[in-house]
Amino acid sequence: MAISDLQLFSRRLDALCEERRSSDEAYSNLALAKAIGCTRSYITELRNGNRLPTYKTVLALGEQLNAHPAYFVGGRRDREPGSLPTRTVADKVDTLFRLVHPAHKPEMPTETIVARVRDHGRELADPLWTISTNTVNDIRSGRSANPTLRHLIALGVAFGSQPIYFFDDEFARRLEAQLGRHHALALLNVDGFRFRAADLPSSVHDEILLSLASALNPSAEVEAAIRAALRDGRDLSELDHGDSSRT
Repeated sequence: MAISDLQLFSRRLDALCEERRSSDEAYSNLALAKAIGCTRSYITELRNGNRLPTYKTVLALGEQLNAHPAYFVGGRRDREPGSLPTRTVADKVDTLFRLVHPAHKPEMPTETIVARVRDHGRELADPLWTISTNTVNDIRSGRSANPTLRHLIALGVAFGSQPIYFFDDEFARRLEAQLGRHHALALLNVDGFRFRAADLPSSVHDEILLSLASALNPSAEVEAAIRAALRDGRDLSELDHGDSSRT
């Protein structure tokens, strides 16, 4: 999501408000502000693209306007059960740290994430495209539970993800499963492996990877790292049960 795409939020918010006004003439910026607990001027600035919201404001706007929160950043519009965000931003950021890093190397330090964000800002010639080390650490730890949309988009860029990840739990599950398998293959030094039966359950994909790992006979440390990567991918619900059957 490029810096110009930050305008997507205001465009979609404005369109949703206009739709609501067409069906309810009494609905206004003031009515929306009262519904989500902010000021009318704040709503006006959001609609005009002069301000960006916080994470919780996006959630509140989605609920009030009957749209998925991910819709404001390019995702689905329908509030599909199981897709609405229930996990914390801290949990998702921590998962990205664990899954997005070169194989056989520790996770990226916070300073690397900050540098990636700033490099992207220089490419865009936008001095506001930045984030501090303390902000990243606070978001990851949960001390900052309501980060700005700009910071979430910046973190998405740094990790090579879309901001939809933070607002759509179904999207997050699929992305984490892919990242977990990619990281597991990288630990095995396997490149270009493809699952031909794409419709197989995720648990079967994981069992295939574990069988491949067993055949390649990696060290105990690598095998443990593979299991951790898959578990971080949220698709190992049956893995521990499978372990007991292999003894």
